[in-house]
Amino acid sequence: KKEIVLVYENYKSFINNKYSKTYSFDDEVLTEEFGTEEEIEEMNNQKTSYAPNWNPAYRHFAQGLIDYKIAYHKDGIYYTLVAKIEDNIACVASEINIPRVAFNWKNEKKQSENYPTLTTTESEDGQTCGKFKIRPYAGTRRLTNYSIDADFKATDTSLPPQNDTWAHSY
Repeated sequence: KKEIVLVYENYKSFINNKYSKTYSFDDEVLTEEFGTEEEIEEMNNQKTSYAPNWNPAYRHFAQGLIDYKIAYHKDGIYYTLVAKIEDNIACVASEINIPRVAFNWKNEKKQSENYPTLTTTESEDGQTCGKFKIRPYAGTRRLTNYSIDADFKATDTSLPPQNDTWAHSY
């Protein structure tokens, strides 16, 4: 006797015993459903409608005491667009401001002109130095494109005024 697998679209079709496909255990189900490895690779190469990961190296300023960057990257099914100061080892007072950000996915679009300035007094660790960030976007939807401007500034009075603006679009 040959064993078979019944595939149901949803619970209602299961209750009504209306299966959509039948496979035996000898069938190459993935190949039948998705194609050969070559066909899958070709299909993946055609999917260029989403923004790719962009996670550059950190930049430095304030005499090398502040590391900062902007990035768009994926962690599992989670996507994030972020501006952050990662290392501020000397507790140099600093801030991040995002004067402009825009992004969209599929047919939806979001723009914001006024993100509040984030200073070191609002850092993740609750101290006046350390790691802190602004996330204009964080979610499970892949972005199709984005544009972000971020201003990073050292506000410590013991140093000459220093700042950098980093803009990136895809």
